[in-house]
Amino acid sequence: MSAAALLSTLVVVAGQSNAVGHRLGPADLPPGARPDPMVQIWRDGRFQTFAPGTNTGGPNSPQAWGPEVEFVRRWRADHPDERLYLVKVAKGSTGVVPDPAAWDWSPASKDEQYDLATREVQAVKARLADLDLVVVLWIGGESDVALPAKAAAHERALTALFARMKADWWIAGPTIVMARIADEWDRSGPVRAAQTRLGGFDTDALPMQPDGAHFSAEGQIRLGGAFYEAWKARAGAAPALASGGTPARR
Repeated sequence: MSAAALLSTLVVVAGQSNAVGHRLGPADLPPGARPDPMVQIWRDGRFQTFAPGTNTGGPNSPQAWGPEVEFVRRWRADHPDERLYLVKVAKGSTGVVPDPAAWDWSPASKDEQYDLATREVQAVKARLADLDLVVVLWIGGESDVALPAKAAAHERALTALFARMKADWWIAGPTIVMARIADEWDRSGPVRAAQTRLGGFDTDALPMQPDGAHFSAEGQIRLGGAFYEAWKARAGAAPALASGGTPARR
């Protein structure tokens, strides 16, 4: 894609702890990961130079890093003259199904993760006058595995969440890219099946940490690469992008 096709791209990393990069830090980064002034990440109400292992985590773990590191590397290799903007709104232990007793991603849960994430995305969009595309990288739902009732409701809740993202975050075209959660527990079947039906790609071959629940550093790098390949495939299938046009603004 040329600079004429995309004036400005925003990547939103969202989901649970595997989107954050649980227990990973600067010492786990691959060789060559370094700050890139052509990539700006939104932190503490302002854009900062993207610095893997420094400002790529969550509020409680700012040095964590996840799939964005490899996604950014791949994107920059293909778009050397374009700027990329990034916002990370992932948080561990946040399910998708509304739960009055737990913090979750449901848009029906007032002032919880969806509302907080939406405020961040809207603040970023307000700073980017030439924004043409929003890409969401989503991996989450592990918390919904624990209870059968939540697992059964996951598909309906995730469908509603993605619909609200498209409405509230201005996503043009097929640009929500979802990774299916890993096969961590025997009871994860209903959630994984729902995510497969909704287009989530397979992560079962990716290396995990010893806890069996979180991707290792190598797993995160491979996850980021898989996100990038899935996004390229979907972006290439979108008529406006394939023809070199600009997605229509809302």
